[in-house]
Amino acid sequence: MVGGNFAALMGIAALLGLDGFGRLSFLWALAMIGGTLLSLGLPLYLLRELSKSGTEARPISPRSLAFLTLALPGALAALLALIYGLLSPLLPPLPALALLAAGFTLHLTGCAACILRACGSMHASMVLRDAAPTLVLFLAALTATAADRAEPTTILTTFCILNTALCAILLRALFKRLSAARLIAPKGRSLPLTLTFWGSSLAGTGYAQVDLLLGGLILGAGDLGLYALVRRCANLVALPVSVATWVIAPRTAQAHESGDAAALARLSAEGNQIALIPGTVIALTLLCAAPWAAPQGGLTLAILCAGMLAGSATASAMTLATLCGREGATLTARLIGIAGFAGCAVCLAALPGGATPTGHAAALSLSMLASQTWLWLTLRRGLGVDTLLWPRAPMAQGA
Repeated sequence: MVGGNFAALMGIAALLGLDGFGRLSFLWALAMIGGTLLSLGLPLYLLRELSKSGTEARPISPRSLAFLTLALPGALAALLALIYGLLSPLLPPLPALALLAAGFTLHLTGCAACILRACGSMHASMVLRDAAPTLVLFLAALTATAADRAEPTTILTTFCILNTALCAILLRALFKRLSAARLIAPKGRSLPLTLTFWGSSLAGTGYAQVDLLLGGLILGAGDLGLYALVRRCANLVALPVSVATWVIAPRTAQAHESGDAAALARLSAEGNQIALIPGTVIALTLLCAAPWAAPQGGLTLAILCAGMLAGSATASAMTLATLCGREGATLTARLIGIAGFAGCAVCLAALPGGATPTGHAAALSLSMLASQTWLWLTLRRGLGVDTLLWPRAPMAQGA
């Protein structure tokens, strides 16, 4: 999965060059935020509720599931397209329809991955969530290049077509699998819409993409392309965090439901080990390869890897907060990260040297450290679990 992601990113950068890769990365960041906006926080919420259905025999209504997965996000996408059309003379020129379509199909990918995980297919769901979008984007870039249309908007449109077809096939099969596993039933319970999950998910995606969005405003095209390429490589260091989330998420929801603090502490330790050890190996490998792969971005890569590893030290914090009724803490931590990054990046850009990829990386790493430290302290006091590295035992329950 790591190798596939890395190869796909290098392939896209080779096809488009740094300037084109920078523009595509900017549009991709907008599409990711659009997907989270349209998802209404459903993927993780769905994983939590389906995990409960598996242990407590409380199936979910398929109509409710289809409404939240397909109908509501589709209607929201149509509404946003209409609003953009009406206000387009006042807004920056963007491929709005392609961005909304890409966001919708990324939302479908997230939902399909969560359903697949709830059905017990851990490895397949991780590949679908973490590797499939990048690989499909690479396939879209190859297709557009073969048609002599290798420009970001065309690539994004081609991605929408390919990924929608993939998601349609997957969701049809997964709904049948949910029914066979009795996780959904015609007379099952309806899922209420929860805006707390939505806000937390939107802030999370915004935090994950804010450096590219702000970079599109303050960095030149070449600098943005270099930063985007190095950032995508550094993201591989954080990939084990996603794996850790996927491994412990269902058991975390179940442990919280049963009030088992000792199990939460064990799961936190397990998640941290899954994230930190492979992440360190990946970071060292990237730094060794940097002089060959990205000779101009070695320092930027080192700073980003350090920030990613700092986040891996409390890898389980976001998962525990989201699945243990502390969604507000997750939202606050991500907002701290966004505000911290924006403040640092703007201040560094105001220095005599102006905005640089290295300064951008330093701002992001500092904001990661601040965000994760705040969340660790909050969960330590409120949930009674120390999510830093390897907690030794559950603590006394906080207020």
